[in-house]
Amino acid sequence: MIPLPEGPATVQSRVALLLAAAQSAEVRAEVKLRAEFDPVWFVDYFGVVEEPRAYGEEAVQPFLLFPFQRETIARLYRHVQEGKDLLIEKSRDVGATWMVLWLLVHQWLFRPHFQALIGSYRQEETDNFTTRSLFGKLEFALRHLPGWLLPEGFEFRKHRVKNRILDPENGSTLQG
Repeated sequence: MIPLPEGPATVQSRVALLLAAAQSAEVRAEVKLRAEFDPVWFVDYFGVVEEPRAYGEEAVQPFLLFPFQRETIARLYRHVQEGKDLLIEKSRDVGATWMVLWLLVHQWLFRPHFQALIGSYRQEETDNFTTRSLFGKLEFALRHLPGWLLPEGFEFRKHRVKNRILDPENGSTLQG
């Protein structure tokens, strides 16, 4: 078994981890355990984003976290665990939406019966089944996870409907 990578992810460390996990159920189990208890590590090693200014395959990019993003995700996680609000002051293109959505994916995957209500100023921005909407981005995130990280029995056509994504394994729900 390989030791799981520590510290900030690189493209090379992500690829090595995915290859090792593809070849070993033991590595997959270790990765799931690490991911469950370390949301920053989970996002750094499995997060992807869509770059709207790029086209085709180049639009899908690894979400390699900057130090401030690592700190923000850790702070968001603490606030979610404690049930507290958090204001994030930001400028454009710092990945704030993706940080929040990837943390919600983490909680949806690993926290049984987790519920989050997601909204925007217009319904179209909440869910229009494209990555221009929040639920479109969530679906994009889930579709780019390795299949072994998705919940047992999860099917997009069944569990991802307008304004809702259900985890059939642990009962978590993301609702618009």
